[in-house]
Amino acid sequence: MIDGYKELTPVIYGENAIKYLYTEQKKAEGEICFLLHWHDRMELTYVTEGTLRFVTEGEEFLVSAGELAVAGPGQMHGGFAVSEKVCYHTVMFDVERFYNGTAASEKYLRSLGNGELTFVEKIAGKEVSGLLERLVGLLAGRDNGKDSKSSLAAIGTLYEILGCLIEYGRSKSSAKVSPDSGFGQILTYVNHHYTEKLSPAALSAQFGYHEAYFCRRFRELTGITFSEYVRALRMEYAQKLLKESEDEVGTVAWKCGYPDGSYFTREFRKMYGFTPSQFRRMTR
Repeated sequence: MIDGYKELTPVIYGENAIKYLYTEQKKAEGEICFLLHWHDRMELTYVTEGTLRFVTEGEEFLVSAGELAVAGPGQMHGGFAVSEKVCYHTVMFDVERFYNGTAASEKYLRSLGNGELTFVEKIAGKEVSGLLERLVGLLAGRDNGKDSKSSLAAIGTLYEILGCLIEYGRSKSSAKVSPDSGFGQILTYVNHHYTEKLSPAALSAQFGYHEAYFCRRFRELTGITFSEYVRALRMEYAQKLLKESEDEVGTVAWKCGYPDGSYFTREFRKMYGFTPSQFRRMTR
């Protein structure tokens, strides 16, 4: 696994050992909802409105309302907007916290926790969606630290969900090969130097890859082309500068890697539907 993409921010769990987040985003098509990353915990992304393009270890698929994407422990994953508005629930937990000493736990959960099972397809169906909605209701509707009934019910529902998910798991030996560590260095480099002048030709030569392989492998891993990836990073940085600094638009463009301010404005408007100046006024 590429260590540069490991999420290091600690997760603070309540008494039920489940972390829950709700996200509502207005994004342009192709814009990043969450960057490629991985962690030791398991993560369930349940879409309630719009569509996400979910990317995981060389595969990508669309996840629409009522469907679930699963990222197992140690599995690289990222999300990109397909619709103008995307809403989704995220449920996170450490699998090993739910080992309970039973034979079923040893047989199924331990293989999931140590990475022998992976999930690489979206999951749809009334049974799974109904369980996710029940779990979300328990996690969002109560203070889990003060309501033992709600906390225990959430734990029980999570076990039911895991029972369903095991049916969609597949052994690691049948999964696609994870990205090589050498190419991971390229991704790390791009994430730190995206405001500089970058090109597939220069990077493939710098890291010893054929340019055609570089372009193909980059899209396999990230789900988008090299230019789309760099543009998305630059535009996110541009939003941050426009909201948090007093820099003129031309200065923001230069800091984001665009020496031509007019070109930057056109690219920004193409992605978001309004100019940088309009965006700054709207956010303030």
